[in-house]
Amino acid sequence: MVHEGDQAAVDEVMDALIEGRESQYAIEHRIRNGHGEVVWVHNRASALERDASGRAVRLVGLLGDVTDRRRTMLQFEYLAHHDTLTGLLNRTAFWDAVRGALLTEQPAALVLVDLDEFKPVNDDHGHDIGDRLLMEVAARLHGVLRRSDTIARLGGDEFAILCPNFQGGRDERIVTRILATLAEPFAIEDRIITISGSAGVAIASGTDQPDQLYARADAALYSAKRAGRNCYAIADP
Repeated sequence: MVHEGDQAAVDEVMDALIEGRESQYAIEHRIRNGHGEVVWVHNRASALERDASGRAVRLVGLLGDVTDRRRTMLQFEYLAHHDTLTGLLNRTAFWDAVRGALLTEQPAALVLVDLDEFKPVNDDHGHDIGDRLLMEVAARLHGVLRRSDTIARLGGDEFAILCPNFQGGRDERIVTRILATLAEPFAIEDRIITISGSAGVAIASGTDQPDQLYARADAALYSAKRAGRNCYAIADP
């Protein structure tokens, strides 16, 4: 009944109990019930009787279904790291990823993307349509990025992308793909909505801290806005 993904862990604690290295165990793991469904259980047991060598010959234990609690825990964990509207990483989780990338001292870039004229969408069509648009934007951005890239919604209509192994030149095609996909019309319910995006790019140096990298990308973003929008700018090193 034990789920194949948890078999090794269950075998380890059970062998330790049977062989006398432990007097009891308690572990949470998955099993497949009689209907083939995967459920989580709290499994605890102790040795009721041992032979002369100390090996357990009788065990007593209890399985308790903790599926609902595990699902709640996983939901809370998900919400702690993801934006509730778009499903992208949230600000906290994204900056954890940025800090990790900077520690590797490998070439990386932070790309900040801001939607042009997003406020009129909310004003003209309502916040429900605005939320739908943000969801569509998130899906499009995710679709044009590389597998190694990490994307987040920082809040409002601001998105951030961490691009490892970004050294400028040909790698700037990532940013042009982002702007191109945002410039394509969005069909939401019975409306056709046309927007664009502006982007600021900061390529990490060996001494950058996350806040310094963000400040340079943010300055580049506003340079792009001042240049007429629907374009991108790269921050000075």
